[in-house]
Amino acid sequence: MCQIYHSNASTNQHVREIIQKSDLANVELANMFSINVQTVSKWKGRDFTEDKSSRPNTQFTMLYLL
Repeated sequence: MCQIYHSNASTNQHVREIIQKSDLANVELANMFSINVQTVSKWKGRDFTEDKSSRPNTQFTMLYLL
């Protein structure tokens, strides 16, 4: 399945997989992909590479009483 990337995305699923499998230092990876060291650290600590949904977990509906 083809993944559509946001124009402002700093990483994608392929880059995240490389980060997680790499033995390089976080600073080296950050320089390689032109991203923040904290972003590299975040993705190394996760066990998934997919984007999380930004949809709210619950939807609240407003009831209007007349």
